[in-house]
Amino acid sequence: MGKLIRKTWPRIRKVIIKSEILYQIDGRRKGTNGEGREYRKTKKDAEKRAQELESDFRLEGAEGLNMSAELRVEALRADAKLSKYGKSLTDAVGFFLNFLEQEEIKKNSLTISTLADEWLADKTKKLKKGLLRQDTINAISETSELLKEKWGKSRIAEMSERIFRDYLDSLEVSQRRVFNVRSLLCQFFNWCIAQKHTKENPLDEIVIELIKKDVEILEVAQCLKLMRRCESTYPDLTVYHAICLFGGLRPTEAKLLRWENINLSERQITVLGSTSKTKDTRNVKIENTLFQWLDGYKGERNGFIVKQRGFRTAVEKLRSSLGYRLKKHNSKEFWNPDGPKWIDDVARHSYASYWLAKYNDRGHLAEQMGNSIKMIKDHYKKIVKSSDVELFWNILPKEISDQTERDFQEIERSMG
Repeated sequence: MGKLIRKTWPRIRKVIIKSEILYQIDGRRKGTNGEGREYRKTKKDAEKRAQELESDFRLEGAEGLNMSAELRVEALRADAKLSKYGKSLTDAVGFFLNFLEQEEIKKNSLTISTLADEWLADKTKKLKKGLLRQDTINAISETSELLKEKWGKSRIAEMSERIFRDYLDSLEVSQRRVFNVRSLLCQFFNWCIAQKHTKENPLDEIVIELIKKDVEILEVAQCLKLMRRCESTYPDLTVYHAICLFGGLRPTEAKLLRWENINLSERQITVLGSTSKTKDTRNVKIENTLFQWLDGYKGERNGFIVKQRGFRTAVEKLRSSLGYRLKKHNSKEFWNPDGPKWIDDVARHSYASYWLAKYNDRGHLAEQMGNSIKMIKDHYKKIVKSSDVELFWNILPKEISDQTERDFQEIERSMG
């Protein structure tokens, strides 16, 4: 019979079978046909199994042990297969139940298409309340369409890190573009978490490394040509480009700037938090060069500094006339397909580079531009010649620049 180690049900006996010491767990109850004995190689494993059986009995009652012989044999075979992995039937059942629960969650979760539409609608409400900018909504709208196109029929609970890692790896675009796409997709899933549609963001562990490099700026000759073209052909865009180039405002900040936020007597521009990328209101000092462009403006001084309607088309025509490669609005065709690409913040970057070369004060520049000092240190390291610095800050409206125009005549001739 073996040595009795545990007297209470289920009993444990130390037995010898074919010269091997084993520990028998006797889970038999009265009324059964003799099945219900299990074996373990160690006393510890036997005691663990006995405690499991006792716990199951307490939770489910004696009825749970009155199973059929076929079911008991099936359980014993399954337990034998699991034992070599160190797992019990309880472990296996728990694992499978969890799997079924997760499948049920996936089945009942909303589709990406539905959530992408809800995300855009929710963010559009914030635009109407002045909490978001139009360019932010445009980016969200574009990302919403991407989500619906790629994964629209999939359910939120089915999305995994591997799906998005493979997608981002497949993109044949610049690393900056990959970074931006990942950021917008991440925003979508963070919104889904906030709305309790999911608990995890599958993009959290995906890191896109960006190589730090100096920003591109306009040479003095390019700055001059830009402002002269505005004066001669696109006068409605003159103040806008002057503020970007000699005030350092972001393109959207300049586009949404109103005349009432320009104080010439105080030589100060107030950039409102509602139009700023950082959501912080800041005051920008008006340098003498910018003052001359603003003071000499002959148009109306109320409302926006630039016409909002048709703005994009007008800007594209101006830049294409300067030889830049630009994709035509709502078209697959390009202006000047072999020309250089226009960089959205190039005027702002030019301002920062020429300003820093003149004043050498990163802290003040950071305040002017609404950036961190770290951002200024990381990106504005390009050396600008002192002669170019003087020429840049002497780019004035043509009608008042006779005294400096001679300095640019050779530049203009070389530019054709």
